[in-house]
Amino acid sequence: MVGALSVGTVFSEKVWSPVDVQRVKLVAEIFGNAFERKRAEAEIRRLSEELRQASQVMTKGELTGSLAHELNQPLGAFLNNAKAARRLLSAKTPDLIEIDAALDDIVRDDARAVDIIKNVRAMFQRGEAKTAPVDLRLLLLEVARIVNSEARMKEISWSLQLPDALPPVRGDKTHLTQAVLNLVVNAFDSVCDAGGPREVVVRADREGPNQVHVSVSDSGKGIDSKLIPNLFEPFYTTKPSGMGMGLTIVRSIIENHGGRIWLTQNSVRGATLSFVLPVTPTTGRADTPG
Repeated sequence: MVGALSVGTVFSEKVWSPVDVQRVKLVAEIFGNAFERKRAEAEIRRLSEELRQASQVMTKGELTGSLAHELNQPLGAFLNNAKAARRLLSAKTPDLIEIDAALDDIVRDDARAVDIIKNVRAMFQRGEAKTAPVDLRLLLLEVARIVNSEARMKEISWSLQLPDALPPVRGDKTHLTQAVLNLVVNAFDSVCDAGGPREVVVRADREGPNQVHVSVSDSGKGIDSKLIPNLFEPFYTTKPSGMGMGLTIVRSIIENHGGRIWLTQNSVRGATLSFVLPVTPTTGRADTPG
């Protein structure tokens, strides 16, 4: 800001004392500061509008990527179960029990897709997120049911190692299910791309008095240690056709539930993604798979 203040006399000459000069300087500074503040406010408004527009574009991009990634799993399950039902129906003696099970899976996956869309809509509505006690053991068994058919199709040897009981955690069951599903599907992709043994192990147990620990280990190629710091960043992917949203979504869900997530390299081959969630004392019963 560049400006000038001129003060003078018309009818007589004035001798400006140091006090007068100091007062004039003070007035000039007051006006200068006022003009500078106005200019700064205008600049802040301009930058805020640019930031708002950029934020909208980024949010739309992230939302679109997240929604596409989240819906990809139930839609893929639809297709797998529909193909299985068609294959069973083409047999000389159709196995009606297996067909009925495939149709039940389609109905459940449809409900899961609806829940995903509802959760995305809920993000843009006011009000607190609805949480409830969640039984992680039953949730992991539900995830196993969802991915069993995919594991068979891809010839993946996978196991679920669970204790007889786990303390409940408080949170959103659909979000937590989606987080675990993302980790398991990533592990499946890793072992299929590695060209070696296709083995995946999901483990869960209590860690201390106040946490539950869940890990997903695979026998894939592992992750380059240089890439690990960026692994959970948006749009960062190690897959040729990946969107870079899966682990970002998982981290967001886990951290929103008061937990943390990390990756470690296995001693022989592959990697393990682990997370912990806090155990919250509850008075009600934990949610069970519907």
